[in-house]
Amino acid sequence: MSWFYFALLAATLYSGAIIGDKLILTKYFSKVSEFSLTTAAALSGLPLLIVFYLLVGEIPSTRLMVTGFIAGWLMLGAFQLYYKALNRADAALITTLFQLILPFNFIFGLWFFQESVSYLQILGLLIISISSLAISLEQKEKKWQLKSNVLLLMVSASLLASLSDVVFKLGGDSESFLQLSLAEYSSTVAAGIIILIASKKVRTELRGLGKHLRGTVSFLQMNELLNLFGTLSIRFAIISGPIALVQGVMGSQPFIVLIMSLVLGTLGVKSLRVKHLTKKSLAVELTAMLAVCAGAIMISGAIN
Repeated sequence: MSWFYFALLAATLYSGAIIGDKLILTKYFSKVSEFSLTTAAALSGLPLLIVFYLLVGEIPSTRLMVTGFIAGWLMLGAFQLYYKALNRADAALITTLFQLILPFNFIFGLWFFQESVSYLQILGLLIISISSLAISLEQKEKKWQLKSNVLLLMVSASLLASLSDVVFKLGGDSESFLQLSLAEYSSTVAAGIIILIASKKVRTELRGLGKHLRGTVSFLQMNELLNLFGTLSIRFAIISGPIALVQGVMGSQPFIVLIMSLVLGTLGVKSLRVKHLTKKSLAVELTAMLAVCAGAIMISGAIN
């Protein structure tokens, strides 16, 4: 069950990174495109990539580089959609909707890896799917309406992230884990360089940030470090455990993010204060979060 602890570590690290992303978006990058944020974050990870190469001590093979780039760019596409959604809703909501990765991984685990499932795990899958849908509801003019734009963004992001997991697991079953991880992280930095060269808009937006961009470099690097170790943790869990179940442990993220948001909001970070229009909408969101976590526990196999 070592994969369980690595998955739980990934959930904690990713939760911290999501809080960091929300702070960066609201304080410095609120008026620039998601591509500009991705480019800044990717380029800030260049020192980490150099250290990573030195630690591994060997350049990945061409096959590993191709596999790593496919997995990395699928995940990069997922995060582009995630950034868009994060600009439209609070961090706890987006984290919960990201649990839609679970049903996709569940299906792909059966399809590609012939992983066995129980009725309880299927029930957990249904609970998560329904709860993730319910939490995207909001009360407006006394009628419940679906946040279709946020939901669509997160469904698409979850699908791309799940496909990235599949590609990594297929490549990692017979190749070096660290070298494949290095190839995947290289794809992120490479994407940042490509976007910077190809997009005049991104260059203009980043220049326009001026001192703000220079002031956030260390913060971006800290966030990249959280994302890197979170990715290494979840990738190792996926390699050593069943893909249909590993992601279930990530169901703890909504609670972790919510607690972090509440604590930081209480300490005066205005952009992380959880706001709800009514007691009814608060009750729906908290109930849905609890249900997501319960479903995740069922899928993870922690109970039989």
